Amino acid sequence: MCRIKTIHLLAVNGLLWTAIGTKIAVTGVSHYIQIFSLKGYLIIAFMISLGIGLKHIPGIPSNFFAWFYSGLGPGLLSAGVRFLLRWFRHTP
Repeated sequence: MCRIKTIHLLAVNGLLWTAIGTKIAVTGVSHYIQIFSLKGYLIIAFMISLGIGLKHIPGIPSNFFAWFYSGLGPGLLSAGVRFLLRWFRHTP
């Protein structure tokens, strides 16, 4: 019967799970980067232009903008805070 020391098993498992975790992390990051492709930037630019254009149309009541911005502002703020927290966690 072949006995392998625990220290060697720990080393093999550590290397194995590190390699697997790295591969999965790289896959996740590559998919995350694809979200911000040219298509995404064009959609964002279109939506910003649409929002600016809506403010200059006389038939839209100001109540709509109050409702829209009071919902959009906190959403954008929380997204920005989450990105900043992730950045601070990964900054050495």
